[in-house]
Amino acid sequence: MVPCIFELVYSFLEDSRVPLSEVTDLDGLEQALISLDVRHAENILNGQKDIELRTRKMNLADRTRIWIYAKKPIAAVVGFASLKGTVRMTPRELWNDLGDRTGVSVDEFFEYFAGRQYAYGLVLRSPFRLSEPIPLERLRSTLGGFSPPQFFKRLGGSTDALGSFLESFVQRGSL
Repeated sequence: MVPCIFELVYSFLEDSRVPLSEVTDLDGLEQALISLDVRHAENILNGQKDIELRTRKMNLADRTRIWIYAKKPIAAVVGFASLKGTVRMTPRELWNDLGDRTGVSVDEFFEYFAGRQYAYGLVLRSPFRLSEPIPLERLRSTLGGFSPPQFFKRLGGSTDALGSFLESFVQRGSL
């Protein structure tokens, strides 16, 4: 049996003042895994960025738990955040309204959305940093054949091996 994420993740939380109920209340919640450059992952977990930019719409429900995989050189799941909601605007509107919350420069922003009619953003809240990242090697050895997603991967909770594995971190109190 795959360990439950609640147990594992709770002991990895850097901020032990977070109530266990805030972390473990996943009943009916969706979960997804996104891959981010290290600087964006760090900015989210440090609270300096709460808008994750996307060039395509992500059909995720509010309150979805977004697991954060930091790309190389870290190559590990480093934490998670809750999805407060999503936004869809023209790039100009999104920059004018939320640009200071994106963690990128104006030049980076408009280069990223060049030629796009719409810009999408995931509005994140309550970021949690795992006290020990879950390295790619461990994900692969536990799950066999795991590859980080290019865009995002929806996790199916108890029916999905990755979702179950991550949930085990929360249930065992290993945040």
